[in-house]
Amino acid sequence: MRSYAKMGRLVLFVAIAITVGVAISNAPGKPQAVKASVLGPLTADSTVDEVLDFAQASRGKWKAIYVEGHSNRGSSSDTFRAWVVRPDKYRSEEGPSMLIKNGRKQIMVQTPLKKIREFDIPASTMSSQEQAALEERMAVARAKDPTLTENDDLLVSTPINDYINPSYFVRRELKLYAKSVEKVGLTTVSEREAIQLKVAFPGELAKEDHWDVYIDCETGIMLGLVIHPLPGNEKIEHFIDKVEINPSISEDKFTFKPPAGYTVEKGMR
Repeated sequence: MRSYAKMGRLVLFVAIAITVGVAISNAPGKPQAVKASVLGPLTADSTVDEVLDFAQASRGKWKAIYVEGHSNRGSSSDTFRAWVVRPDKYRSEEGPSMLIKNGRKQIMVQTPLKKIREFDIPASTMSSQEQAALEERMAVARAKDPTLTENDDLLVSTPINDYINPSYFVRRELKLYAKSVEKVGLTTVSEREAIQLKVAFPGELAKEDHWDVYIDCETGIMLGLVIHPLPGNEKIEHFIDKVEINPSISEDKFTFKPPAGYTVEKGMR
């Protein structure tokens, strides 16, 4: 299974495995462009292409979000939650681990070790012309290789990103690498309407039987991912249990005051 098989304990400061420059010659086909006309909400009659396009454009459906959920792998279970304000603030928690970004700093809290790592985020030194030129070059590269990231693909540097902002997940896993994506139908996940998709991969890529993917009908975020294993492996599932769209989030969520007894390491990104 590729990087999405396991949420487990989030490895903070490690972005979701975004593989740059993966050759696509062995992929089953190129992903389709997102259709701007697909505004949603999704319904029982929505086609697979409409569901995928809607999910890929899901970040446009919210400015702020709060989610909490759970993940299971075999007999082990974890809970997680995250507060995110676009474009550059988030607080992601799983168990005793916490990652905070507030636009100026990135803070990793390791509660069991009573340790905090704090990094300043330097301001960009590129001029607007240099930035525009870089984006133009990247647009050409992305047209050739859809595994390259786009702006806003990574809003949170943890696997939670794939759920609240599944654009890269959809483009790479479901549109590019999947052998087949079938619509199972309309269902309910955490009291929210969702479209269930069944995803299978080519034999040379698959390390599981299939995935069940649940796309929220209102926002396009991914409410659930269930990985059905091949014999001898553990079933893995991740579900969002609660969603708040555009909540009022206190700025205090994006700061952290070290408790007594904690050590603080500072550095520069």
